[in-house]
Amino acid sequence: MNKREKIILILTFMVSVYGLIDFFVLPKNNKSTDKGQAIARTNKSIAEFATQSMAEISKFENLIQQNHMKTLISKIESDWEHDPFAKTLDSETFAEQDVSSSVQVPGFVYSGYMRVGDVLFAIINGVEYRPGEIIPENGYKVITITPKKVVLQKNTDRVVIRLKEE
Repeated sequence: MNKREKIILILTFMVSVYGLIDFFVLPKNNKSTDKGQAIARTNKSIAEFATQSMAEISKFENLIQQNHMKTLISKIESDWEHDPFAKTLDSETFAEQDVSSSVQVPGFVYSGYMRVGDVLFAIINGVEYRPGEIIPENGYKVITITPKKVVLQKNTDRVVIRLKEE
């Protein structure tokens, strides 16, 4: 063994001997009251810390909630780019004028209308279409989409499909 290994073994032996002597030989004082008091002090400090932490967290949450309310109120009061509750008569009026000579074609079912931002979708026969798209089954092109009807065109024929109400 080299010198380093001998030193490590001697230190390990000395620590082991000290641990055995401390555990078996040295007198033990009855410190149960001290331990009980220490546990009580620890529990009290933990409870105080928890109470203070909860108070700080609730103050912080109230502050965040007030800021969110202020932001929400300011957004409500500001002018909206697109009011979801406003009726758009322009597109309906435009569709009414363009479809003076409309032909009814069976086989189309207009079952829904979606607006995602500025993009309009019409659900025709269970498939979503935007204005300008062509329905592949029969070659009709989607011209105008409104909440109540869709205008389709093929060559010079225009077709109005009304919303299917159940």
